[in-house]
Amino acid sequence: MFGVRMWYLRVVWAHEFAEEPVESLSEVGGTGLGEVPVPPLAEINAQRGFAASRITGDEFEQVWRQALGGQ
Repeated sequence: MFGVRMWYLRVVWAHEFAEEPVESLSEVGGTGLGEVPVPPLAEINAQRGFAASRITGDEFEQVWRQALGGQ
């Protein structure tokens, strides 16, 4: 498991489902705890309604802190 680099993923999903999220952020890699492998960004972006991009660890942490109420 050593040598596997953690990276961060932001996916925006354009839809009209009020109960579903529009944006999803994920930590990818490192632990191998995901149920399915994350496809390449190009494959995600090829799906209509999805826009995926890498973000920095700092960007991920900023959103995480906001989700926890600004802690």
